[in-house]
Amino acid sequence: MPGILGRKVGMTSVFGQDGQNLAVTVIEAGPCVVTQVKTKESDGYKAVQIAFGEKKAKNTPNPMVGHFKKANTTPKRHLVEFRDFGDEFIGLAELGKEIKVSDIFVEGDFLDAVGTSKGKGFQGVVKRYGFAGVGGQTHGQHNRLRAPGSMGNASFASRVIKGKRLPGRMGGDRVKNTNLKVVKILAEQNLILVGTKLDPRERFSSRFKKFNDNSPKVMDLAIVKYSGEKTGRNISLSNEVFGIEPNDHAIYLDVKSYLANHRQGTHKSKQRNEISGSSKKIKKQKGTGGARAGNIKNPQFKGGGRIFGPAPRDYSFKLNKKVKDLARKSALTYKAKDNSIAIIEDFNFEAPKTKQYLDMLQKLALGDKKTLFVIPESKKNFVLSGRNVQNTKIITASQINTYDVLHAEHLILSESSVEKINNLLIQA
Repeated sequence: MPGILGRKVGMTSVFGQDGQNLAVTVIEAGPCVVTQVKTKESDGYKAVQIAFGEKKAKNTPNPMVGHFKKANTTPKRHLVEFRDFGDEFIGLAELGKEIKVSDIFVEGDFLDAVGTSKGKGFQGVVKRYGFAGVGGQTHGQHNRLRAPGSMGNASFASRVIKGKRLPGRMGGDRVKNTNLKVVKILAEQNLILVGTKLDPRERFSSRFKKFNDNSPKVMDLAIVKYSGEKTGRNISLSNEVFGIEPNDHAIYLDVKSYLANHRQGTHKSKQRNEISGSSKKIKKQKGTGGARAGNIKNPQFKGGGRIFGPAPRDYSFKLNKKVKDLARKSALTYKAKDNSIAIIEDFNFEAPKTKQYLDMLQKLALGDKKTLFVIPESKKNFVLSGRNVQNTKIITASQINTYDVLHAEHLILSESSVEKINNLLIQA
């Protein structure tokens, strides 16, 4: 995943193309210098280390001064590694290379910002947690407008329960903001203007623009062998399955149904009437100096029953077949729009060989990316070869579902499975 280091300058506002005044955060992003390039052969993993912010040499340890000299740069204040990136750093992952904000982002992109919040010292509950104070008091509330309130039970548990919101140190924490839109880039000043947080659904619909009426009725894809060689043949994907007008709400419902149907719902805690134990009162009502108590099955005692605890339930819910079909076709359309579909010639392994499966992934240039293989029917040797490999999943055409399609970065369809998917999803 690519990124760049920066420093928040402040906030301002700009006018959008529609004339709306937008509040934006101004970030000085870069220029950063590549101080180390790590590879799987030498370091065991692939990463790019970049540095940002000038630092005096006299305040830098000698080993770090030598580290920066290898990159032919001056000492820097911040060092960060970026892992799990694909082709985004090609041409940039060179020792001593200077990375600017315009090399990573363009206007209209979405980004996640991670940083350290401002330290605000010791604060009360009104500022720290947004308590509203007493408010609306009638009498007997002198000097308690900003008080935190009760600490908890006195005799039991005779302590402050963990997680109680009380005054304390505020700020100076690692904070992550997601779904921020790049409003404008000032490349000459190394500034990037980032808008406010957006609804994830807006980000989702913005990444995949809907098809227009001029889109082709069919999509032609080249068929390749599992060894990566081209066959010289093409296959046409039906526009009724791979080129519809996507419906995001249908996708949401189908994914929600899929995840809910996989929940076991076996959670259970015993209520007071299900606890095994005596119903005798453990001590007399008065005169002990302590609180009143009933039997040992009382919820306030260890081993007692639980009030309103979880009970076994079925989380699954029914979804109409037409909605499921619409969701699956919408997911396949998004993959086609994102050029994440590949077609391979029908094949099978002579014996279960994980090594052969990994070699196939390497030749198809899939690497460690999440991949979903769709085959026409179950092939035992092929399924056994890939079932223990991370980030890959093998299903038949009849098992295709919205969740698996969207969860995978690449969708690999066998030649025969395309026809089966069409027959499954195209209404008669």
